[in-house]
Amino acid sequence: MNNKLLTLTVTIVTSVMVAGCLDVNDPKPTEETKPVLISTACSTTVIGTVPPYTNIEFDGSSFYFIDDLKPMVYCIDKNSGSIKSQSIQTTTVLENICMDSEYLYVHTGFRQPSSVYRLHKHMNTSPELLFTAENAIRQIKAGGNQLYFDFYRTSDNFNRDELYCYDIQLKKTIKMQDQITWFDTDNDFVFWLKRDSLTNERTLGKTPHGGTTTTELAKGKIWADKNLGEYIYYWDENDNLLRISKRNGQIENFLSSPAGFSEDNGYVVWDDVVYMNDYYPQGILNGIQISNPQKGFVTLDKKGKFDDDDMNCWLWTDKQALYWVAGPDTATSISDEQWGTLFKTYVNKEILFR
Repeated sequence: MNNKLLTLTVTIVTSVMVAGCLDVNDPKPTEETKPVLISTACSTTVIGTVPPYTNIEFDGSSFYFIDDLKPMVYCIDKNSGSIKSQSIQTTTVLENICMDSEYLYVHTGFRQPSSVYRLHKHMNTSPELLFTAENAIRQIKAGGNQLYFDFYRTSDNFNRDELYCYDIQLKKTIKMQDQITWFDTDNDFVFWLKRDSLTNERTLGKTPHGGTTTTELAKGKIWADKNLGEYIYYWDENDNLLRISKRNGQIENFLSSPAGFSEDNGYVVWDDVVYMNDYYPQGILNGIQISNPQKGFVTLDKKGKFDDDDMNCWLWTDKQALYWVAGPDTATSISDEQWGTLFKTYVNKEILFR
């Protein structure tokens, strides 16, 4: 495309955005404003398909997930959509997957002792059985040559989970925390949220990988939902999006009660925008600008709706594009054992949020 044509295209797109999609000539009252589909500022392609129920891991090159009906691990290239797979020699289904910079870790067992396997991300070596736990692992995370996990309990009180650490090099398991309600890892620390059963007070803390020193970051009526970059995000009871600094524990109100957000929605923060993946009445990808929240959500794309009991509201970003899961088109509704379509959406934020 030559420079004149490119300039003309941008001019037309911008004009359509301002005069048509945003309707600045006939503005509506704020309370009546609804998300507007702005397809000219976005482009969406299909990468592949992913299963329901299981968690999905994502790094700079690929998506990784397991098939919850058979012991298979999959890798989808996020650019080409090419697929690699590797089977695990086990008679039970796989439950969850996690990763570090080099390896994938998967575990078996639902309400029975779990076996934990390690395989290279390139899927060019045979999976290795690392250890078998005493109980059924509920969730597993990796970091710093350590694996962190908690167990399913016979009691239905999930606030009494215990956090354990398995040192891969030393082949040793230690107990770290009681009564945790959430945990996650980054390159340097494991983060955990625990609840005092007597006072109901919650404490967010961190421990360095391979270390024993515990740092309490924040206390009070706090939650933990997403571990993104330098912050841990959560929604409070008034639907405000708050974040806690992973460095010093400072809490700030990041986004005040945006209309149209539900606790079942998936979300991710990319610079000054919170993007949200809704599932009903269609699979919808929205965005709201933090510096201009009164503008409300802008709809980037619409696909098929899905049953949130079967399919999570997955949403990721690599700061180049957004990746999300929904039905293949607006006329579809997926549920039960159906796999969802994995989409890649490029966003022109200069046009979208001008």
